[in-house]
Amino acid sequence: MRNNSVHCVANWPEDKQQEHRSLFSKFLDYAHVFKPMFWTGPVIPLLAGAVAAGGFLSVASLKTIFAILAYTILSAGAQALNDYTDVEIDKINKPHRPLAAGTIQLSSFLFYSLILYMIGVTMASFLGFLFLLITLLEIIPITIYSIPPFRLKRNPLTAETAYGIASGIIPAIAGWVLFKNILEFPIILLAIAMTIRRSGALICKDFEDVKGDQIHGIATFPILYGNKKAARILLLSTIAFQINIIALSALFGPGYTIPVLLGGIIMILSEMRILRDAQAAVRYTFKVGAPIFTAQVLLVAIGISGNWFY
Repeated sequence: MRNNSVHCVANWPEDKQQEHRSLFSKFLDYAHVFKPMFWTGPVIPLLAGAVAAGGFLSVASLKTIFAILAYTILSAGAQALNDYTDVEIDKINKPHRPLAAGTIQLSSFLFYSLILYMIGVTMASFLGFLFLLITLLEIIPITIYSIPPFRLKRNPLTAETAYGIASGIIPAIAGWVLFKNILEFPIILLAIAMTIRRSGALICKDFEDVKGDQIHGIATFPILYGNKKAARILLLSTIAFQINIIALSALFGPGYTIPVLLGGIIMILSEMRILRDAQAAVRYTFKVGAPIFTAQVLLVAIGISGNWFY
């Protein structure tokens, strides 16, 4: 069937083939904001919050799946807005992105961002008043991170704080209220730990964006203090996260503490590579750190839920 479709397209007139390729390219340009690197930030804490409140099987709940879709779309809207406000920076740092490359008009991408925001909020409204309220709170940091006059990304402390809150404590609590209305102390501790990790993780992106950020007045830790000191700040945030997550896992016994501890050791050792060469090691760190972070927080979330594995 696929070969027949390709053969049919190949037999189209040249202008028709060009139009077909153009439409597909346009689709890819708009779809790039749905890359996992953009939406996993808030979705993993949301999933951890849902598991902590509803147990491991809550991952298959329609409520959880719908919430994940809502936050994925909302995150894509925030990324589209960030692309819109950062178009001049991206012409230097990421010239392949659609707006920077000039393959999409600025006005249409801003409209696209607003549509994604509206879809995400509309979906959230079907999951209860508390979930909707928390989702509306989520919109604040993901929006003022990018737009003037706030543009929190211009300062490393406000940037890390906004990013950490938007991809840590807020989505974690949103996931929790899908199944429980009253917050409990363990989920607050887990949400804080995830916020610490997500705040520090933003530095990884900053290493790659130094040139454009510096030209356009975006102060980041690598620009202010250099790569080595910024790498130490990242490592300290990782250690702080690991101390919190390991201590929290200890509440549920060695069956939880041992794998969380082992994951922490591997994550810290992998991030020590950044001390030697930040630019070369950052992608490796993402590949190692992200799955370990996900496994750690979901395992602790299972412990909080009381659905014991051991």
